[in-house]
Amino acid sequence: GLDVRVKDKDFSIRQDVKHILPLKITSLIGNNIDIVVISSFLGLGHVAVYTAYNYIVNTFRNIMNKFSDAALSSIGNLTVSDDKDDYAFFREYNSFLFFVAGIICVPLFLVLNPFIRIWVGESMLVSELTVLLFVAILFTAIVRAPAGSYITVYGLFRETKPAAYIEMLVNLILTLILVHFCGITGVLTATVIAYLASDPFRINPLYRSKFKRSPLLYYLEYLKYAALLTANGIAVFFLLQLLNPAYGSLLSWLAIGSAVFIEN
Repeated sequence: GLDVRVKDKDFSIRQDVKHILPLKITSLIGNNIDIVVISSFLGLGHVAVYTAYNYIVNTFRNIMNKFSDAALSSIGNLTVSDDKDDYAFFREYNSFLFFVAGIICVPLFLVLNPFIRIWVGESMLVSELTVLLFVAILFTAIVRAPAGSYITVYGLFRETKPAAYIEMLVNLILTLILVHFCGITGVLTATVIAYLASDPFRINPLYRSKFKRSPLLYYLEYLKYAALLTANGIAVFFLLQLLNPAYGSLLSWLAIGSAVFIEN
């Protein structure tokens, strides 16, 4: 009779799932560490403050996540095409998302506190440093997307698994320490440090195994773009301090926010 048995079974999908599952679990834990620690150590009042700011930040983050997800299929097509340099396109995509991050994050930093004052009241305001950290988390999430997309397309789940563990552990340990000294600011600081600490364990495998280039090139570009956006943010910040606009209502906030966005 006809032998329909598969002699050479492909277990690659099973292997990928085995490496993806820990990544998803650590990501789930990492995304909920902040709110659990704040509610446990600081109380519900601080949870309300954190939630108000985080709601706005996550709105932008979710929009950018949808954009990155939509780009995955195009990146996948490019990686199997012979007429396109993967690294060249990655650099274009990376620089584009740095540009988008600047457009979003610089104005957001400048107008977030005035919006919170109008939305929920003066008592919910946090310091400029804390606002900066909220925005820094959003900025980092946006600019990490290109590397994350390419890691997914190339299937570098096993190679980048240490990054997920390091990010979760650094975030958890630092959050539990800093929350006692700096409150919400300490929790956010721990998140930013955790992102930065885990990045080499994502970037290095991507650059060395797929792009065949030194990861130092990525970090140099990162510093260059970050420096330009920081300089632009400082200039706009001092301009607003000089003009001292009045955010008396939501309409005036929209007008001033739009002006900041256009100037940026």
